[in-house]
Order: sequence, then structure tokens, then C-alpha cells
Amino acid sequence: MSLQQLSTELDTLICEHCDTSTLLSLCATSQYWRTLAEPILYEAVCFTVDEVREVKILLITLIERPDLAKYVRKIRIAPSWPATHPTGPSSSSQIYQDQGLLEWTAEGSVGDKDGANGLDDPDFLFAEEQKSARIENNFRALTPRMAQIIESAWPKVSGHTKKHLWIAGLNTSYYETADPYLPLIVTLTTNVEELDLQYPRDGSANFTNMILHYHRTAHEVACGNPYPFHKLRDLQIQGTFHSQDSGHTMSLWAPLPVSTESLVIRDYEIDHFEYAQPREVSELPSTKSAGSSVGVIPKAIRAGFGSKLRILDMRRCYIAVPDLVCSLRNENFCNLETLRITKLSHAHRWLNMPWALFGGVLRSCLPKLQELELSMWWDQPGQPSALSGPVASVQTIRGLQTLPNLRILNINLGLLMYSFAGDAANELLTLPCTVVPEDLEYLELTDVPLQFLDEIVHENAATKRRNVLAQLLMPSAEVLNGLQAIRNSLAEMNVEFKVSCCCPPDEAAHVDGEKLVLI
Repeated sequence: MSLQQLSTELDTLICEHCDTSTLLSLCATSQYWRTLAEPILYEAVCFTVDEVREVKILLITLIERPDLAKYVRKIRIAPSWPATHPTGPSSSSQIYQDQGLLEWTAEGSVGDKDGANGLDDPDFLFAEEQKSARIENNFRALTPRMAQIIESAWPKVSGHTKKHLWIAGLNTSYYETADPYLPLIVTLTTNVEELDLQYPRDGSANFTNMILHYHRTAHEVACGNPYPFHKLRDLQIQGTFHSQDSGHTMSLWAPLPVSTESLVIRDYEIDHFEYAQPREVSELPSTKSAGSSVGVIPKAIRAGFGSKLRILDMRRCYIAVPDLVCSLRNENFCNLETLRITKLSHAHRWLNMPWALFGGVLRSCLPKLQELELSMWWDQPGQPSALSGPVASVQTIRGLQTLPNLRILNINLGLLMYSFAGDAANELLTLPCTVVPEDLEYLELTDVPLQFLDEIVHENAATKRRNVLAQLLMPSAEVLNGLQAIRNSLAEMNVEFKVSCCCPPDEAAHVDGEKLVLI
């Protein structure tokens, strides 16, 4: 059977396994193959923050060919690639190809001649100038249509600080990032399900943040017509972090679109979470309330529009302890199944946190929580300032054992117990009774101080003191054989049970395993 005799379904499957250059070649073959290859080319678009020209061409293409916008499912704006990063045909290359502005060569990068960069070639430089001028002319000609799109899709984005600056920014070279253009791309691509924004630390995303916080009317949401972000499931944002210790402050709202199921935040200073739930009238929240106490007051969810958020992952963010606790009490987080909080704020702000209260908040406000990861900036080697207080003043988290659905726990040892105390090694044995849930399936203790490990070694080496921990670290052959029998029994029920040990070489034959006993 020849390739021409294959069904359309098989041809589509072939296209799905082709790389970008092959798909571009198929687009140039015939209208039939172009129809099959284009949806795959536009399914995921990825640019770096300094590829402004590429983003402009994508915007031109989507305005002139709105049929392509429905294929876009994922948009990613990445940081600038380092000079050593290998470049080649990316998801933006088909945009150039559609405009007839660029051809990729197999030997080198764009415009190369025999692998050389061609930067010293006058003809190459002249051709690049012509291409840039052509792009700018096409872009300026479409500015009135862009203004109409903004007026129609974002009616409440008004005033000289919002709409006019946005439209003006489209035609100036003042903005060196994709920020003025990305909101328009997102406006046109209403089927986007994943949005990954990784702006540089010295940049900003003013216009993008603006539309992420936009509240639509309840009627717009209920009528079922497509609108920006109505299918957004996965949102990842990376902001600009300014340490308050260095004198720089910035209050940002962490956006939470109504359909988002997974929210990942990096390097953000958070004042509060702005849940873009439907309102009686469309609304763009006033930035005057940022940084004020009004921002952290929980807002009730409108009846009939429950939160879909299942995963919240915050890393290297700055948020005040009361604001975090207040946010978790909000109904927007009541359906959370995964909560990952890593390195928030500063050590001295978390050291004296009422962790018993925090455990109570998790228990009462996050009843569906299945996975919890907590890692803070204290009780670690190299953090002496966080350990300056007396042991009695240090609180550890309690209440986790009452979380009914918790199955995975990844947590700093110092959050469960004060690992620098004299009886820390013995206290570790009480954790299953005092902290760890009964039905927990996976437990990982992180940031364990070397001093604590030293205490365990001394405890284990004592001739007159043997305990459960010692039996696990240096088990007898009888114990190992018993564990092996348990593993074999559970394996028959398709339950994984790892048994491995740390023992002298002459005893290694007693067990089939690795270097530690894991139960």
C-alpha cells in the first residue's frame, strides 16, 4: 500500500510523530497535508521574552488567519536563552514560513551560509532590514483591529493607565518583552489550556497580569460562548522578586482564573490571591487596594461557581504568614488535593509561626488534601539566625495526623520536631503517634541537619540502649528474613514493599536489596 492510499486518520497519526521541520515541509507539499500539519504546528507555541519580532508575527498571523487560533492549546514564554543554547526551527518558525519571510537551512541557523552566521554579509543585513520593515508595516496596519479586539474582549480595561497605554505600547519600541502582545494572543486563542509565563527577573508583565485578574460577568460565563481563559487549566507564572530587606517592595496579586486546576507560582511577592470569579458586572480590580489589608480579606465564592483548583505550588515566593493562613481559609482553596509550599518569606518570619494553628487550618479548610510538601528557611545548617531563640519557643506542626485523605508527605524534619534538641533521636520514634497520619503511603523527611544524624549514630552505637530505630539501621538476619517474607506476601497482592539494608559485606547475602531499610 502506497502512502497515498492511507486513510486520513493514519495520515494525521503520521503528522503527530513528525518533527517541526518535517511538518513545515508537509505544509509546502499540498493543501491536504497543510490541513493536517498546521494544527500540530500551532498546538504549542513557545518563545523567549526577547523574541519580540517572532511574537509580533504570531499575532499578525492569528489576526489574518483566525482559523489557526483554535488549534493553540499551550503558550509558553521562556527566559532568554543563553548564548550557548542550541537554536533551530522552533514553534515560531512556521509563523515566518507562513509570511514568506524566512527559510531554515539544515546546516546552520537562520540565514546562514555554509554554517556561518552571515552577520558581516551586507546582503544578509539588508535582507534582515527589509524583513523587519515589512513586519512593522504589517503590524501597524493591523493596529486599528487590535484596538477593536481590546475594546470588545476587555470592556472594563479603560482609562489612560490601562487601555491607552496598552494600545500605544503595541506601536512603540519601549517594551522590550512580549508583554503588550501576549494578552492579545491569549485573547484570540480562547482554547488555551496551559499558560506558562516565565518573565525575566528584571522585567514585568503588567498587561498580562491585568487580564489574568479580570472578572467577567456571570452572564458571560453562563452563556457558554468562548472567552479568554475559559479553558485554562494549568497556569504557571514566574514574577520579579524584590527582597524587602534590600529596600525594594512590590505587592502583587497572584492570579487565579476561574477554570484553573493547577497553579504554580515562582519568585512572586504576593499580597493576596485574586480569584477571577464572575460578577454582576465585569470588573478589573483597582490596583489601589494592593498592599492594603483589604487584599487579604477572604471573598466568598459566588453561588454556582465552585473553585476547580486542585494543585497549588508556591516556590521562592514572599508572602506574610497571616496572609498565607488567611488565603488557605478562603473557599477558593477548599478543593485542594496537592499543596506544595517551598521557601517562602524569610527564616525569622517562620520560626515563631503558630504551627499548631497552621495544622488546624489544613485540617478544617483542606479536607481533600492528599499530598503535602512543606520546606521552609529554618532549622537548617547555615541558618543560625533562625535558631537563636530558646528551644521552648519553637513550635512544630501538629494536626497532620487528623487529615483523612493525606497519602504523601514531604516535609522538613524541623517542622515536625526540633532536631537540635538533646532527645531529638528518641523523639523521632514518637512521630507516628503524634504527627504522621495512619494511612500515609509515602513520607520523605528533608533538610535533616548533620548534627541530628550524628545523634542517631551515637544512639545506635550505645551498647545498653536498643530501640526500633536501631533495629531498622542494623537489623538482624531474623528481622530481615521476616521483612522479606512480608514483601513477598504483599507482592502477591500487587502492593509494593521495598526491603533493603545497610550491613557488612559478609552479611549482604541475607537480603536482596540496596543500602537502607525502607518500610
